[in-house]
Amino acid sequence: MAPLAVGELILKSSKSDDPRSTEQFVRLLGQHEQALTAFILALVPDWHAAHDLAQETRLRLWEQFDEYDPDKDFGAWARTIARYEVLHYRTRKGRQKVCFSDEVLDLVAEEADEAAGRVDARQGALARCLERLSEVQRNLLTHCYVSDKSLHDVATELGQSYEAVRKRVFRIRRLLHQCIDRTLRVEAG
Repeated sequence: MAPLAVGELILKSSKSDDPRSTEQFVRLLGQHEQALTAFILALVPDWHAAHDLAQETRLRLWEQFDEYDPDKDFGAWARTIARYEVLHYRTRKGRQKVCFSDEVLDLVAEEADEAAGRVDARQGALARCLERLSEVQRNLLTHCYVSDKSLHDVATELGQSYEAVRKRVFRIRRLLHQCIDRTLRVEAG
């Protein structure tokens, strides 16, 4: 199956009449798509099958988006639908050699779901911690991580030595790491 872009997926559906719903779906899927694909890959060792299942999951998510409760975690909802897609795939492929029992698949799915939740929590904490940085610190990180520039290039642009920039980035990363850990501890209770 050739991959459908999110835009193609929406155009093929009659639900695109509500631009707010479409916009919300695209935003939420964009935020969770990589984690969702990783979740599917954890359950299906065949990369091509996992890719097809990710595509089918995106389609199913769009088809069922009217049922999604915006007060709930989109990632968890999407992983549940992906899990059913994987189970359906395993049923269709039932005649072929099965590597793992359904019990093992359930255990892997639970662990992958918990890991995805931890990643989501860390990403949320990272976003809040980034907001606490000064504008100068955020700009430096943007130069280093958003652009394709090397640290040497960034240092040259800023008119600073490589070592000075490297140390500043290291200190900012350490601050972020400490902030994330502190934020997660506070949120945990």
